[in-house]
Amino acid sequence: MLQCCKLLLRLRNNHGPQNVFVLLPSLDVTVRPVYTASKLHLRNAPLGSTVMSPNAPDTGVGPTVRFAGLNPKSAHDPILSHNQMQSEMDVGSLQADGTGSPFAPSIKVPQPPSSKPRTPHIHVVSDIPSIPCQSGEPLQRDIHSSQKQCIAFSKDSSANSQGLATLEDLSSGVMFLRGLIANMTSIPAESIVDTFKSLIHTFGSKLLRSLDAEQSSELLCLLGTISDDGSGSKYHSAWKNKGRGWVSLDVDGCWEEVVEIAEEKEKLGHVFGERENYWSMRAYLGRLRLVDSPDHRTMATAYYARIPRHSQNEQIVFVPYLDTFLSLPLSPEFYNALDILLGTLAKHQPPDPDVLNLFWKVILRRGNELPLICQSKILGLMRHRHRKTSKEEFILLGLDDIVTALAASIFSNPSSLAFPVDLSAWIEDSVCASLVEEKIPIGERFNNLILVAMWLVPGVPSTSPLSGTASQSYEWRAITGLAVLERFLHQRTRRKSEDLQNLIRLFWRCWKKNAFLTRPKQIDCIVMTSFFKAAVYLEDVKLFSACVNYVSQQGLWTTAQDDDRDTRQVEQLYGSFTTGVFAFKGQFRTKLMSLVADTSISFSQRTRYILIVLQQLIDHDVGFAHQFYCDCLSQGISIPPEAALPLVQQLALLQQWDDVISFLRTSRLNNISLEQLLETMLSVFHYTRQESAVPVVAQTIGDMLSHLYSAAPIPGRLKFPVRFFLPVMITSQHPKLAIQLLESFTRKNPVMFTARFYLRIIETLLDHRQPSLTAIVLRLAATSLQITPGALEALRRKTFRGLIHIGARRLALEIMTVHPTRQHVRDRFVRLYARRPSHSVKLALFKLLPSLCTPSAGRSTILSAIQVLLRNRHFGLARRLIQQSCKHMKSRDLTTICNVYLHGPLRCWNMRGGRLVRHVLRTKDFLERQYGFVPDRATVNIVIKTMLRWRSFMDSRKVRSLFDHLIRNGYPSSERWNTVNGVPFGTPPGGMTLSLTGVRQNMSFKRHVRPLYRMFIKELFLRKDSWAARQVVGILKEVGISAMEQKEYRERVRRLGIVKSQRQRALDRNQGST
Repeated sequence: MLQCCKLLLRLRNNHGPQNVFVLLPSLDVTVRPVYTASKLHLRNAPLGSTVMSPNAPDTGVGPTVRFAGLNPKSAHDPILSHNQMQSEMDVGSLQADGTGSPFAPSIKVPQPPSSKPRTPHIHVVSDIPSIPCQSGEPLQRDIHSSQKQCIAFSKDSSANSQGLATLEDLSSGVMFLRGLIANMTSIPAESIVDTFKSLIHTFGSKLLRSLDAEQSSELLCLLGTISDDGSGSKYHSAWKNKGRGWVSLDVDGCWEEVVEIAEEKEKLGHVFGERENYWSMRAYLGRLRLVDSPDHRTMATAYYARIPRHSQNEQIVFVPYLDTFLSLPLSPEFYNALDILLGTLAKHQPPDPDVLNLFWKVILRRGNELPLICQSKILGLMRHRHRKTSKEEFILLGLDDIVTALAASIFSNPSSLAFPVDLSAWIEDSVCASLVEEKIPIGERFNNLILVAMWLVPGVPSTSPLSGTASQSYEWRAITGLAVLERFLHQRTRRKSEDLQNLIRLFWRCWKKNAFLTRPKQIDCIVMTSFFKAAVYLEDVKLFSACVNYVSQQGLWTTAQDDDRDTRQVEQLYGSFTTGVFAFKGQFRTKLMSLVADTSISFSQRTRYILIVLQQLIDHDVGFAHQFYCDCLSQGISIPPEAALPLVQQLALLQQWDDVISFLRTSRLNNISLEQLLETMLSVFHYTRQESAVPVVAQTIGDMLSHLYSAAPIPGRLKFPVRFFLPVMITSQHPKLAIQLLESFTRKNPVMFTARFYLRIIETLLDHRQPSLTAIVLRLAATSLQITPGALEALRRKTFRGLIHIGARRLALEIMTVHPTRQHVRDRFVRLYARRPSHSVKLALFKLLPSLCTPSAGRSTILSAIQVLLRNRHFGLARRLIQQSCKHMKSRDLTTICNVYLHGPLRCWNMRGGRLVRHVLRTKDFLERQYGFVPDRATVNIVIKTMLRWRSFMDSRKVRSLFDHLIRNGYPSSERWNTVNGVPFGTPPGGMTLSLTGVRQNMSFKRHVRPLYRMFIKELFLRKDSWAARQVVGILKEVGISAMEQKEYRERVRRLGIVKSQRQRALDRNQGST
């Protein structure tokens, strides 16, 4: 006894002024210290436990209860079989201060019992000598030796029953486990957690006893961290962040193994720190979720009590504890957890969001199952709200904001949310009248709370049906019930439902009964906005009409001019009403026009309301919105152009250009609005890839560009749309305006346009026979800082060839004279082609012909040489040149050169009529036979051109028959023209014998179809068959439109692919950088 007293004094001196009591295992002593400050009562404490006073200074460890680690259920332990610990603690030991709480639960802290033995099977085979390891022995072997072990699993093995866990197997497993703990990141991580679990299950206490206290603690914390799905905290093991692959194949985690390690550490008498206590509590909570056991409940509560008081109030500690016990059936532990939750909500301001979410889940899960005393406690919590002030103003915009404000005011005063004074008073009165007022029955008040929980936690189903209609909480039921219903309606398709209509009408009657009450106008507007939306979703015309009458009677359409809060709510009211006007087919259109024509509304407010109405109508139907705009103008209601700008932008996106141009002619927009509209119009052409536009539209956009950017530079966002639109202006009969804009833009920004853009402009001008403008563009390209000298020289050469091709030979020679460039062989042939045939041209041609004998002579050079030879009527030399080069030339290149040679006789007037036809056909056969010439669609055009020139033989009837023959052989024509016999002119088949079987099937509208149809139009007009010519003109226009649409579609698809690839490359770069 004297030795015990000395030990008591020694411990007391070591711990300073703290009250420390040590109950030794060899004594049967019961100590009942009473602390008046914390009201902590400890009765029948287990022998060998140490209890520290909660009033002691905070040393970072806090009050702990250290258990002796012996199993009270074990028959071989006579000491603890009669002394079970029972400790009743006040909520103060579990909360922040432990005093002053009206919800003080009584929590029993029993001794941890041991778990039942487990018998999984594992074979451990090692290729290294076994080394017996004692508890606490340091690891002396290198980690690579432990990696050589081979662990084989067998669930159905019978070797375990024959004593598999021999000394050698146990020592190998111990060394392997120590190696893993010592170097987690230097070993393969595949299924490493399952290896841990199998070792623990197989060897059990023998394996864990071979680890020291630090190693077993790290193993416990690591397995607990792996089992937790939450983010990192101070309790999580650092090894999980360093290593990879720390996963378990078991869906239940490692809680069972954590429990086993904790029990073994208790038996060995290891001191538990805060981390070990936390993960032991979490392990028993995890087991409790799977199997509801009294032992698991008591052990989870015991380890929770061990955690220091300053950590018990942390969210990561008490939220899992309360969540688990509050999900259990109604029991004393459930009521204790509920009291702790209510005490936390009463003390903390503002409450933690996770704690609030837990509270609302309890309301939905339990609901009316809770006893009246618990419901009374919950409702009594509304009286303990703290007050604080804030300078920021909280603006309500929708019904969800009202319900959020009501829910937030349950645990904090409305003034803490910075509501205006009138709203704060109304919210306070609503909460008190619906939840706190004792005149209302508890069941009805608790149902009001359930409605709020249904809105705040939609994912948790409610197990308690609401009991009828409220008798005194009409306003609360209407707001919260309508909010829940509105959320449900947004998750379903719009259709009629008699049940939902009855429900919404029930809420409507609840709200209408309180129409005489004085409430803020803002609240009325918000609620009526939601009723409008619900009536539209349910297609309830009667309810919508009743709401319109109610709003008119209450005067909610108008508001004070200086009240911005009410004006915003009236805007929302106008928007929902406009949606109903459209949904009900314009039944309330007259009412809408009378509202916007009301003279009592100020001009600024009317502009805002009209903007809301137009925006809502635009979202549903642009045509309906445009009709509303025209009706307003017809009734003399002035609408600012800026308010109508969104409507005009939508009309531009739909390419309703007549309405857009009419708006621009009648309205005067400022530069900012005009620039927004211009950006929308340019984006239409940029994204649809249209290559032409209506001339009026092109001129309008050109005038807008000239007006806005005559003195200012073009913004970067309009750079590419402007680049695309300038060639469109050329094709839309405004080439001069396009070149003027190009000159202006180049002067302001010399690096805006590239060489490829200038080449596109030049090609477009050459296609539309604009040689003088082409020379101007070439001069502008020379002043650009974006073009290199080599690119500029190539651009001049291509321009020179294009001018020669369209017949502007004098202008082409002037360009090459003013800007001399390095002459290629092809350029010399092109210069000779530009000159008229003469003796000097022949001499120069003969000097250049030897250069074609070299292998470096390409297809384009040979083609230019043949064109010069044919122009100077040297057919024999041209034929010899084809013979010389056909062996090393591709089939398509040979076809192009032979077509040029075949077309040569048509330029000579010494052969006409039948002679010309016979000569061309014989030449075609000769080229096929001698040089392997393969005809294509261009060859067909040459032969048909030759036949059409035989006017004495090919009369109008035969020309029609030839055109019908081409349509039958695959040339394009729309169905509406093929009226008789499936062809435009109705000629029967067999009238023509022109065969197209050996012709390549590739067909281009620009190179094949359009030149051929133009030849037929010309020849029909020459034969005075104007009706047939107009028929071909109509066919050509439709085919041209179809070809352009197909090209624009391909361009859009190509551009979409480019955008997708750019996005993918950007994502790849971002992933690579991270």
